[in-house]
Parts: sequence; structure tokens; C-alpha cells
Amino acid sequence: MKNPTLISLIRHGQVHNPEGLFYGRMPGFGMSDAGYAEAKRASRFLSKKPLTALFSSPLLRARQTANEIAIFHGSLRIKISRLLNEVNSAFEAQPMRQIESQDGEVYASADPKFDQPYDVFNRSRRFIAKILRQYAGQHVAAVTHGDIIAFTLIGFSDLPIKAESKTSLKLLGISDPYPATGSVTTLSYQTGSFSKKPVIYYSRPV
Repeated sequence: MKNPTLISLIRHGQVHNPEGLFYGRMPGFGMSDAGYAEAKRASRFLSKKPLTALFSSPLLRARQTANEIAIFHGSLRIKISRLLNEVNSAFEAQPMRQIESQDGEVYASADPKFDQPYDVFNRSRRFIAKILRQYAGQHVAAVTHGDIIAFTLIGFSDLPIKAESKTSLKLLGISDPYPATGSVTTLSYQTGSFSKKPVIYYSRPV
């Protein structure tokens, strides 16, 4: 392949969440003022990149972030992909302090209708495989959520695809303990094969 295929995974900006809930896929959770500032910084960071396509999770905060990126790429239409959606968790709408008391574990439910870490990775893998087929040698941006990015990185490593592995992301070259809101994680594929590990670039634009 003459040019690498670049896939930039952008975590949406910080969310307005005054009640401190684990909002998951709940509707209506948009960005805070700080989140808009983060999205604008990510947008400026990507402004000189020749993006071919722009995808977004269907959730409001992701679409708002994608809108900021689209400002600098006016010819791009935002494409919604459910493969980029937030984790489907049994703990949705519960107070974040409760989630934090269980070490941030949101995969504890045994009900098969809720996501497990491998489900999250598998959705990401399907999205990336689609991009490698349809946009070979081009640069695509996708606005998504923290665990999607985390398990994408874990899936490329020797770490087990389990919730506990999220505490080891710094071993994978990520400068933050977890993908920060407004961060950009770019996967660079020299071939069109998902089986080949990409080169990973992580940035939190300032």
C-alpha cells in the first residue's frame, strides 16, 4: 500500500452531568462548556489532516464533537455508526460514586443483553475492518467513547480483553491512564489487514 490507512478515534468532549450519573447510552447527555473547548481543540488538531470521512457514535455528545470537527472539513458529511456506540451496561443511570466504589466495573452483569469487554472490542474490530476495506490509504476520523478506544488498544496487545486490563493502558504507549475526553488516538495501518498491528499515536490536544 502506497499510503498508510489512518483511523483517528476521537473521544467525545467532557459531558454535562451535574447529578454525577453513569449515563452510558442514556439520551440527552450533551457536552459541557469544558467539553466544547476540548472538542474545539481536537478539531483544530485535525484541521490540517486531509480527512476523507467522518464517523460518529449515535449519542449526542459524540455528534456534538463530530460537528466541531466538521467545521474544518466542510465537505464531509457526518456518518453515524452504531459500531462506535457507548457500552451497553446494566449500571446505566446509577451514581458514579457507586461505580467508582467497585473500581469502575460496569461489566459485572451476567445478563447476555449487556456488553462484555469482548463485545466492545468486536464492534470496534468490525468498524476498523470496514474502514480498511472502504478507505484504504486514506485518513478517517471517528468520534466514539472511552471504552471503545481502550478495548481497541487492548485487543491489539498481549493483554487479556478484560475490564482489569484498562488499568494497564500506559503499557501500550498511552500517556494518560485512560483515553482522555477530547483525545485523539490514531491507528496507522501499513497494510489492509486487521491482523497486522497498527502503529499507534495518542494525543490530548492543548
